[in-house]
Amino acid sequence: MKLATPRVFPGPASASGRERIFGRRRRLDAGLVSLKLRIFGSKFWPKATFTVAWGNAPGTRANIGRLAEGHSHRPAAGNVSMAFGQKKPDDTVVLGRCPRLRWEQAFGQTLAGLPNSQLRSLVLLVVCVAWTGLAAGELPPTSSVTPELYATGFAFAEGPTFDLQGNLYAVNYRELGTIGMVTPDGTASIWCDLNKASPVEGRKVQANGLKIDSEGRLIVADAGGGRVLRISPDGRQVEVLADRCEGVRFNSINDVALDRLGNIFFTDPGTSSAENPVGAVYRYDIGTKKTMRLAAGLAYPNGIGVTPDQQHLCVAESDRYRLLIFPLDAAAGQVGDPRVLIDFPQETRDGIQGGKFAPDGFVFDALGRLFVAMWVGGVINVVEVPSGTLVRQYDAGGTQATNCHFHGTYLYTTVAAKEAVFRLKLGVEGHEYWALRSTGRQEGQVPVRVKE
Repeated sequence: MKLATPRVFPGPASASGRERIFGRRRRLDAGLVSLKLRIFGSKFWPKATFTVAWGNAPGTRANIGRLAEGHSHRPAAGNVSMAFGQKKPDDTVVLGRCPRLRWEQAFGQTLAGLPNSQLRSLVLLVVCVAWTGLAAGELPPTSSVTPELYATGFAFAEGPTFDLQGNLYAVNYRELGTIGMVTPDGTASIWCDLNKASPVEGRKVQANGLKIDSEGRLIVADAGGGRVLRISPDGRQVEVLADRCEGVRFNSINDVALDRLGNIFFTDPGTSSAENPVGAVYRYDIGTKKTMRLAAGLAYPNGIGVTPDQQHLCVAESDRYRLLIFPLDAAAGQVGDPRVLIDFPQETRDGIQGGKFAPDGFVFDALGRLFVAMWVGGVINVVEVPSGTLVRQYDAGGTQATNCHFHGTYLYTTVAAKEAVFRLKLGVEGHEYWALRSTGRQEGQVPVRVKE
């Protein structure tokens, strides 16, 4: 990412004498100081222009000064507020603003008088903060996003996930039982062939859901073999983490999820249905290496995920066309009684396509909203948590949408009917379920980004 040399100069005062605008494009917004940056080389926003808007209140000037010097000081409450991700029609993004604060002309003079070195530090800091804050932006309207074909050649496309280098993993590349990898430059290959690397006598192995853990290893729901696997980052070593609970073999592991400690949650629908609700949810403790059953009596439990705040566990109950939400005691590894988060609509209404579309795999964005792949329906439903409100719906790229995963500001979808992976430009980022353990950073710190 390359930054243009910033130019800051005082603009004309407004008629009221209470505003002064800085930057390469004038903005006369009361209570704002605008500084425009141009970022090159970003595949997210090629040559996009970002606007950083700062407000002022007593004491703000000193805080901004410390920020400009490169310190991690956080401005006092009420002095500077940041509201990220406001997308403008002209592709300008307002990264921060202070709508309730009064503008003082002296603050503008102070900013204009900063040495170039301090100003560059301020610009760099704002860009880093903005890079992690864009997920707070508004979602595009329903049906306004056109899916882009990203990769093809999957015998049954499922389980998309990304590593920190930007490599996409999805199952059944070229043939059933494999895991494929697509590099950022578009090179696709069979990364691991489970038929050869970890066969099961009397069963035909076939991976389904995938997740990357904190060490860059792939956590695999082996539906065919009835196992939870962990594969080394080079794809050569396959370890069986769990294949039974209390001595009873699993039937058909469907999907997996991780909490911040690396514990693994997974679903085993087996042969369950609405008439025969024998599906179950389990948790594998990464420390004790023990497996515990968390819930039973479910009608085809499918997608699964821990909310970003680690307070709830969400499960798609496919044969009842709904999502369940369980209160989660992360420390004890136990869940409480579930409630229905949402019953998906059976009829089309208000622009939202309805029908008997079974919820399949899903993923959280950074704000904790759920993006649910709807099997047969071929759409992605966006659900607010914990309210259960259906707020958006997007074309997944084709019918038989199986799962989805974020990378950068794109949502990647697997579509079995098209044997392909599509991506949707939504302008929001996903929940980094692996992040704390892998980086040792605290929530809210700026992570290192990889170029998509």
